[in-house]
Amino acid sequence: MRPDPRDRCRLLLRWPFLLALGLLMLNDAVLKAAWHNAFTGKLSDFAGVFAFAWFWSVVIGRARLAIHVAVAVAFVWWKSPWSSAAIEVWNALPWFDVARVVDYGDLWALVVLPVSLHLLRRSSEPVAQGAAAWPALSVAAISLIAFTATSKAPLMVNVPKEAVVYLAPLAPDQLLLHSNPDGDRELADPERYPFVFRWHDCAVTAEFDLQSAGTTTQMTLRRFISIDCDVDQAELSDLFRSLQPALRSRLGARLLRPYAVPENCCSGASRF
Repeated sequence: MRPDPRDRCRLLLRWPFLLALGLLMLNDAVLKAAWHNAFTGKLSDFAGVFAFAWFWSVVIGRARLAIHVAVAVAFVWWKSPWSSAAIEVWNALPWFDVARVVDYGDLWALVVLPVSLHLLRRSSEPVAQGAAAWPALSVAAISLIAFTATSKAPLMVNVPKEAVVYLAPLAPDQLLLHSNPDGDRELADPERYPFVFRWHDCAVTAEFDLQSAGTTTQMTLRRFISIDCDVDQAELSDLFRSLQPALRSRLGARLLRPYAVPENCCSGASRF
């Protein structure tokens, strides 16, 4: 006889799953905003893959090996260009948008799946029956929210074409070496140059188109994007006031056009 699903779901209260779920939520809600580096960029993948495989193995209650294999296949698909069409279809629906970065380095997170399967098997001794089911059901609900939130698309605001241009005293290849000391490109369009700076204690990425001008580079600002803060509700002049000192100190870049950014310079920006 199969165990009662409420008893089976108490496996969601075991420490390996709670640790992975806690790391996923802590990283997405706090650590990425505080440090925004390569480590925090990958931590969600490792914790998320572990927790996701454990969660569905417990909820379905059978074929744990097959579920872990299916999670591995799904993660490879999600992190590849093959998922782009499905993402476009989903984002056309009147719900929240999702996003991911095509980065095959993220596939290292799959190494946690054998660990998840091993620990799940060790944790599968009979659970006490008759105890209250609400703690496990609460964790299950929180898990679904966490899995959804980690794939939500970043908020963004576009800048009008050719509205704001900077000039950096570095060639484009040097520019790549001098910016973004945190090394995070998680949100960036691979065709553009990402520059991460701090705004109201959270991380924002400014994306630029680059044009070489000998030993200097012309940088045309295209958009601001962030997972950590509501840039789509921000005044662009406020974002510029935080961006410009960072550009000057890290790249030596100066504003080329316009010569000064007035308060209402970009009121026509399109927002998403």
